[in-house]
Amino acid sequence: MKEISIITVVRNDKEGLINTYKSLKNSLSDKIEWLVIDGASSDGTLDFIKEISSSYLKWISEVDKNMYDAMNKGIIKSSGRYLLFLNAGDMLKENLTSINIEEKSSDLIFYNIEKLDINNNKIHWTLPSGFLTQISELPIVPHQSTFIKRDVFDKVGLYNDEFRYLGDYDFFCRVVCNKKNKFRYKYCLEKTIASFVCNGITFNYRFSLRLMKECAEIQKRYFNKINKKMIVLYMLKYLSSYIPGHLLIVNYMRNFFKH
Repeated sequence: MKEISIITVVRNDKEGLINTYKSLKNSLSDKIEWLVIDGASSDGTLDFIKEISSSYLKWISEVDKNMYDAMNKGIIKSSGRYLLFLNAGDMLKENLTSINIEEKSSDLIFYNIEKLDINNNKIHWTLPSGFLTQISELPIVPHQSTFIKRDVFDKVGLYNDEFRYLGDYDFFCRVVCNKKNKFRYKYCLEKTIASFVCNGITFNYRFSLRLMKECAEIQKRYFNKINKKMIVLYMLKYLSSYIPGHLLIVNYMRNFFKH
């Protein structure tokens, strides 16, 4: 059994996959494998995957239902004790061979993550200590810097691919609310191991109503309540996307809701 399986989901993002590969290639070893789940790309992504010469790479290329369906395929195909989801465009900042994960007995291990804007400028942002206790309030867990023990998925199930945008939020809520198993968490937020660019659907404010709907459904399912502040913020994000200077409006309201 491998110690770590890095799972990368990609579809028509050759450049993003190249950047991801460059960041992780030195981490691959007898203990660390890389699984690429390609959604039948047509932009040269598959050609790049085939060009990679590594005995530590496993890949498949076929049509997926959505991102979480693809991530589930990676879980099923993986052989690592811990899984790390680093999708196309996400990048490692640390060589994983320097992280002695073998000594850790936790089910989920959280490291810090660096957020970048579309120009690769750092966004000032810090994960709060013990952030999993706030999961009923907002989707906050970064999958790019979270090691998940493989058997956690055996105990609580795979990602729910009925969710298109917040399937990872649903999964972490399921973990926190699982009464049958008491999972162990470890926070290592003093170390930043990954970075990602805020250019996905969850950062496109015109998708905010769809995100709001999924967020409300998940919170109601697991906590029997909806965080109204989060719903209002999603609404403001959506409305402000049609207004010049909308980022200033959203940042103002986000700071307002902190008080």
